[in-house]
Amino acid sequence: MRKFPVSLSLLSIFISVVTSLNAQNSDKKGNSNFENYLAHIAAANASMRLNDGQEANRWLNNTPTEFRGWEYNYLKHTIQGYTATHALSYTASDLDVSNNGKLIAVAGADSAIHIYDAQTFASEKTYSGHTNTVYAVDFFANDAKLVSCSRDFTLRVWDTRNDLTLWQTKTKAQGICDVAGSADGKWVALSSWYRNAGKIVGLVQLYDAISGELKWETTFGEKPLVAIKFSHDGKYLAAAGWNAAVGVWDVNTKEKKFEFNFINEDDNSAIDDLIFSADDAYLMATNRNGTPRVWNLYTGTLQFELIGNKNSVYAGAFTPDGNLMITGSADGTLIFWSTESGLPVNKLFGHEGLISDLITSPDGKTLYSLGNDNTIKTWDLGRAAQYTNPAGNNGYVYGFALSKNDNLLVEQGDNGILTVWNNTDGTITKQFPTFDGIMNAAAISPDNNFIVGCNFEGRIKVWDITTGKKAIEFAGLNAGVAGCTFSPDGKYVTTAAYDSTITIWDIVTGSMTKQLKGGGLMYHVGYSPNGKYIIGSALNGEITVWSNDTYQKLYSVKTGNAVYQCVFSPDNTTFAAVGEKLTVDVYSAATGKLLYTLKGHNEKIYSIAFSPDGKRIASGSADNTVRIWDTETKQTVIILADFNDDIYHTIFSNDNKSLYVNSPEGGFKRYRVD
Repeated sequence: MRKFPVSLSLLSIFISVVTSLNAQNSDKKGNSNFENYLAHIAAANASMRLNDGQEANRWLNNTPTEFRGWEYNYLKHTIQGYTATHALSYTASDLDVSNNGKLIAVAGADSAIHIYDAQTFASEKTYSGHTNTVYAVDFFANDAKLVSCSRDFTLRVWDTRNDLTLWQTKTKAQGICDVAGSADGKWVALSSWYRNAGKIVGLVQLYDAISGELKWETTFGEKPLVAIKFSHDGKYLAAAGWNAAVGVWDVNTKEKKFEFNFINEDDNSAIDDLIFSADDAYLMATNRNGTPRVWNLYTGTLQFELIGNKNSVYAGAFTPDGNLMITGSADGTLIFWSTESGLPVNKLFGHEGLISDLITSPDGKTLYSLGNDNTIKTWDLGRAAQYTNPAGNNGYVYGFALSKNDNLLVEQGDNGILTVWNNTDGTITKQFPTFDGIMNAAAISPDNNFIVGCNFEGRIKVWDITTGKKAIEFAGLNAGVAGCTFSPDGKYVTTAAYDSTITIWDIVTGSMTKQLKGGGLMYHVGYSPNGKYIIGSALNGEITVWSNDTYQKLYSVKTGNAVYQCVFSPDNTTFAAVGEKLTVDVYSAATGKLLYTLKGHNEKIYSIAFSPDGKRIASGSADNTVRIWDTETKQTVIILADFNDDIYHTIFSNDNKSLYVNSPEGGFKRYRVD
């Protein structure tokens, strides 16, 4: 495997991040314990970005407990992203899940095949017969059979109903091997190698699964073949190995249909795993160069090269719905990739070292991973792979909002289609057309029944969130509308427009209830959590606060720079404002007096959010980062740098367990702490 100078890279990143953190203003300068906490969080974050989950976990475990907050929980959740772990008392080489999803078979170095309950991991039974390490196992024929191969160079087929050996045969294999059974139960295939005239020859064999008779044999390459797979429809047989090439044969004609390779990579491109997608449209090969490849079996061409792993990749998988590819690396990381774009959408940690095998449950709910740390870990795909439906990718997104109960997330891009996501499982609940182009802002009503959106053509619409039908459209403005929201009681829609007005609309009648005059082109509008104040910000830098009871102007603050967003703290005592000033400014809600300024971003700041407990502020900037600030110490506690574009939205969930970050071109990411 490739070696990386992790310690040197980690040190440089650690130094730069800690230097940045220590440069912030703090009410508690000199608190060595808190500085120690910041340093440990920075080091853990840097380690995680270098795919070193073990190192990240060590830093986290040594953080002072009294300061652990949102950022600690986020890192812990990501670094230990699995739902359960199962320690093995033996070394394992391979695993497979039955087609009905009820059983797990594990190939052991103890010469046995261990069968477990897939849900509880209770031991069900053990198959003994091989006399050396079992290299591979595979359920087939509707789980009625199991095929295995071993370092004893035998191939065995087992009757899983009666728990006995149906047949066994000595093969030409002289070392590591892999096996596969066809779904229809007709064939068993073996890949391995043998020596001929002193040279290594890659071996592929096809056996009659009923009689055990060898029906076909071919050679492929001059290195061991370590992976073999049937396509789900039984049409193709694919084999690959350390010659960095993939052969694909027609099972019926025995003709080679495709040959794929990594010839433009360096010498370290040995292939360790092959995976067909559920619809057999794609074939993935993982390799030790760290850049797995995916080929399109309709066209016979390269579809994706998965770039993002920092170490050798030994295992891969597709989710049954076809939306995701998953790779497992020598550094213990899992990366989830979109089958639409070929780009990474999530990364999780858990194993202490190499991941040797991955397989998804037939229902698509669980991922099983086998590690060289002698554990099998289970991962909840409903949580790890949320929001991956490609139909929800809406182009350049401005409209982005979260419901008050955290159950729904909405977004609209420049294609005019609004997507409603279910936050429980990350699936699309509803999609419907709104405006023809970009929606500048969106909000969900407090009762979760309606969505409001606005655009620069001066249009303001409300839609029923369940049916997608227009409930009402407000008329009367002749200026672009940049911001919109619902009043806390849900009776009104409030908009910020470029005619320097904040307008309150009755959601039932559609009438204009009140129009408030701002100090410039109004860009954003919001309410205090207790409903007492309305706040609006303008592109001339003026922030205005009105009484929501009387609509009287209470005060204005002139900042001198465009203000893009301003939000109240959960306790209603302060509000934070961001914009072209490059700082997060926090003011007294009662007087408008500037209380403190947070410095760290080096580009304009588009978004700001308080955590529900008021202990953290999240700010998103054109410098492509999100900073999480401690409101007591006024310091950055973590920097999230997962985007290559401006950050337009940062939204904490109301239960404080998630942070949603949206980049107009880069999509959105959910940072979880549970």
